[in-house]
Amino acid sequence: MKKIVIITLMLVASMFLLGIKINGSSVSLSSVLSDNIPPFVTVTGSSEEWVKNATASVFCIDLGIITDCDTSSFMLKTSPANFSCPENFSEYDLTNPQEISSHVWVCGAAKDKAGNIGFSPIAIEFRVDQEPPTISNLVAFPESPVNFSENQTYQFNATSTDNILVDSVVLEFDNVNYTDLVKEGDTYSRSFDNLAPKIYTFRWFSKDIAGNWGTTDSQTYTVESVGNETNETETPPQPETQPPQSSEGGASIGFSQSFSLVTPSNISIEQGDYAILTIVVRNNGPSYANITVITENLPDSWVQINPPSKVVDASSFEEFLINVSIPREEAVGERSFSIIAKDGVEARRPVNLMITEEETVSPVSQIPVAENVTATNLTQTNVSQPPSPVGAFILTDPSFIGGMIALIFISVLLYLYYYRKEDFMQLKNFFKTTSPKINKAEIEVIDSGETVKYTVTYED
Repeated sequence: MKKIVIITLMLVASMFLLGIKINGSSVSLSSVLSDNIPPFVTVTGSSEEWVKNATASVFCIDLGIITDCDTSSFMLKTSPANFSCPENFSEYDLTNPQEISSHVWVCGAAKDKAGNIGFSPIAIEFRVDQEPPTISNLVAFPESPVNFSENQTYQFNATSTDNILVDSVVLEFDNVNYTDLVKEGDTYSRSFDNLAPKIYTFRWFSKDIAGNWGTTDSQTYTVESVGNETNETETPPQPETQPPQSSEGGASIGFSQSFSLVTPSNISIEQGDYAILTIVVRNNGPSYANITVITENLPDSWVQINPPSKVVDASSFEEFLINVSIPREEAVGERSFSIIAKDGVEARRPVNLMITEEETVSPVSQIPVAENVTATNLTQTNVSQPPSPVGAFILTDPSFIGGMIALIFISVLLYLYYYRKEDFMQLKNFFKTTSPKINKAEIEVIDSGETVKYTVTYED
């Protein structure tokens, strides 16, 4: 018991000698109790990945005991380049929270209810991009129109660039989407062999890493027969000159508009498993459309679409997620279904579904064990983490922990003094009696007829 009390007293003394360090400043225990220290402030809502939009919010922890952060005082400041957060509250000119629509750095400021002001220690980067990729330099070889020839190869090229980074490119050719493109630098190409005589339509799509989509206008490519007789493809429905008007406010409802649909062409799912397909619908019309996405030739119980419908602005893209689940008892084999986007008119894309046999897991004893695996064979994937828990680095700061121990010790003393007087007096007497009593004595020694006096010091 004596050792515990002595160690506690040493911790308290060290805390007062060194001070509690908060935000790099040394503050005494009395300043914590009187709350004249600023709150801790940072900004949340950022992501390590590039996104199309984000929301920046002030995050505040008041380090005082008797007050809290004043949420009405939260303010933000942004900059297109990294900068040092200003320590002048008047420089923060944006209210909290703020929708972020471009690549910026954000600082925050906040007051507690005692009037102390805290500022972000560093600016937080928001990787937001809303600029779609550009597609240019569309080239078809041979040039259209071209006479039909057996064993002829046809190549289609496009260049796609982005202010951040291109993620994927899709060629929609003759109502089929192709992603198996050859990439050389910023140029993407796809080749076809033995195209039959007719007029083909095609369009290029490009997506950047933030999820923005870019597209080209619909193009045509003509392969003529030897007799100049060409079979024309069905052209997608074109917007009417006067679209139908709704009864609410006279805005066009876009029932006659046409859509472009980007979907996978082939998918493979095991029995008892599922796959989530991301499809993209583009509204090609001059006004908005309420687009509904459905599937055809698949049981309803296999399919979940999120969202089932969405309003898509003119010349804009929207993504839909389709969850396709295969029952465990379903037979292995291939089947085809269609994904359809519609609003009066429709766009549809066929998808080939291959149902494969469910893999069975062998007993543990039969699972082969990888041999000769060393640390150099392993890689670590960095996963985006949310902002650190509330004041995590403060709560683990040694000086802050020391301050908490001191508060606990003082609380124990006050409790003993007011409610356990006998124990308090016993503790008080302990410190009085633990120091040894020092005594002195004089001794006279007769040596060769002379008396010599010695002073001896001893402890009780």
